[in-house]
Amino acid sequence: MTPRLLCVSFLLGCQLLALDVSGKVIDSTTGKPVAKCNLVIGTEAQVSLNTLTDAEGNFKFTNLSEGNYLLVAVRKGYLPKAYGSSIPQNPGRLSTLREDTSNILLRMIRTSVIAGRVHDEDGDPVGYATVIVFKEIRRESGRIDYTQAAAGRAESDGTYSISDIPPGEYRLFVTSTSHIGPKAFPPTWHSPALLRLRQGETLFDTNIQMRLTAVHSISGRLIPPAGDEAKMYSVRLIPRNASLSLLGIVNPSVQLRTSTGEFTGASIPAGD
Repeated sequence: MTPRLLCVSFLLGCQLLALDVSGKVIDSTTGKPVAKCNLVIGTEAQVSLNTLTDAEGNFKFTNLSEGNYLLVAVRKGYLPKAYGSSIPQNPGRLSTLREDTSNILLRMIRTSVIAGRVHDEDGDPVGYATVIVFKEIRRESGRIDYTQAAAGRAESDGTYSISDIPPGEYRLFVTSTSHIGPKAFPPTWHSPALLRLRQGETLFDTNIQMRLTAVHSISGRLIPPAGDEAKMYSVRLIPRNASLSLLGIVNPSVQLRTSTGEFTGASIPAGD
């Protein structure tokens, strides 16, 4: 979607007058000013200016020449906010200003945090696992898809913390490349299924248990149709009933030698 622009212009006769644009940034829940918020105002030609809000959340741009502008507020711990948009992270609406503007009010929504620990069935840490925060989407057809909202990596002791998550309902999914002997950790969903995050909330102790599972290997040879070469193909293992939006994550790695057509796959969990 093409961002809508804040149009700033002022004409008097044949002379172009410079404009000042100012306003305030506040927390949408508490109403308190958001200090040190970065305000960026840019033109269609991608010429941009930026400034920080003061302790009272105030900002001001001076000597703006005629043109179309996009005004965006960005602050760590908040969702980006575009001027003229009622929905965070969405483009603003087209507005024409014909005089200095000093009443712009930007309400920013605080993001949330999920933190916890990834461990095995014995309580030992699963270090360096990848934790992914998914937004669940239910289609009219009844199919469930997922879009990634955020992700993080566990430390060596299994602890993780993922920030800058918009308020909403999510599912956690964790993957690991760790092996212990002939066993590995298959991709795992966190239970309970849905986590509900309020604005500015931190969910502590959101622990995820993974279970060591025997893994398998697979090998074979791809015989392409007559006249084709193996390098024109790829080999994938697709779990039964896997969501199409998750195939890039749950799909086991299968290597294809394009010169001979031989393929091998390792660390594959049991399943269909």
